[in-house]
Order: sequence, then C-alpha cells, then structure tokens
Amino acid sequence: MVGPTYRRIPKKYKIPGAKAVLKAIDQGLVALVLVAQDAEAHVVADVLEKAKERNVRVDWVPTMKQLGEYCGINVGASCCAILIQEKGG
Repeated sequence: MVGPTYRRIPKKYKIPGAKAVLKAIDQGLVALVLVAQDAEAHVVADVLEKAKERNVRVDWVPTMKQLGEYCGINVGASCCAILIQEKGG
C-alpha cells in the first residue's frame, strides 16, 4: 500500500513508467522513485541503476496495480518518479 504521505502529492508531480522515469532522472527532476515489488526485474533494472548513480532514493510498493492506482492510471505501473517540488508548489 502506498502511504498517506505519498497520497498528498499532486498528480502533476508523478511520472509513471520506466522510460519516463529514466528520462526524468537524467534531467535531474526526480526527488524519489517508487518501484513495484512485483515488477519484472529487467523492466526496472535500468531505473534502479540510474537512481543509484544519481543518489535518488528508491522506495518499494507491494504491487504494480497499487502503484498504477496511486499514479492515477488504469493499468499497473512498474515504477513512478516523484518530481522535485519547488517551494510554493
């Protein structure tokens, strides 16, 4: 289950999907990456490696379904980037 702290983050700061997450990390926009525990390892391997290289924190979510719902999409998500929020919103 995605915790209540994450639920307060507006949808505009959530980027689902491995390719989009990698792009956001490369651009230096990511504060945190959420990864589904049931995601296929080959799908999230590059995300985990890039997050480690860039010192981006990774938190784990039990299922892709829960992560997809959290991101506001109707399908499961392997991972999701939480973007850096500037002061004032």
